[in-house]
Amino acid sequence: MATSPIAQTMRAKRLVPRLDACVHHTLPGSEILQQITVYGGFLTDLINGRLPMGTGHNDELLGIVEEFCTLIETGSPTAH
Repeated sequence: MATSPIAQTMRAKRLVPRLDACVHHTLPGSEILQQITVYGGFLTDLINGRLPMGTGHNDELLGIVEEFCTLIETGSPTAH
């Protein structure tokens, strides 16, 4: 069952600063930086209502972005 549109929006808004901080732990021009850009676009579109809200797909993608941020924040060797 998907979370509510409001919950998804709030979750996305909390992820934006985490994702922004990941940029500082990434080499310029790396594939990781490209992934950050894609995830940032998704979060922006979700927050601004350009994607269908309240879907399970959004919950899944938000979880992927959270996992990605955690990997970068914890210094995963694949992130550098």
